[in-house]
Amino acid sequence: MNNKKVLCLIIFSLFFAINISVNSAEIIYQDKINNFYVEEVVSGLGVPWGMVFLSADEILFSQRDGKMGLVNLKKNKLTWLKNTPP
Repeated sequence: MNNKKVLCLIIFSLFFAINISVNSAEIIYQDKINNFYVEEVVSGLGVPWGMVFLSADEILFSQRDGKMGLVNLKKNKLTWLKNTPP
């Protein structure tokens, strides 16, 4: 798994807020010694339960409550999917 995918997984696992918002590349943490940074892509999710990279720019994810969404990493856009199975 490449570094970008690992960082995105960490980001999805760390941020659980009440309001949904898509941020424009806010750097949360930067480690200059090990040459990496954590960037918040999406906030306001419930409990991310599963995810898959559809491409280098898109992540399909589900939450524990059954909601599903698609995150476009290039555009920093979150789209909730409708009519998904519970």
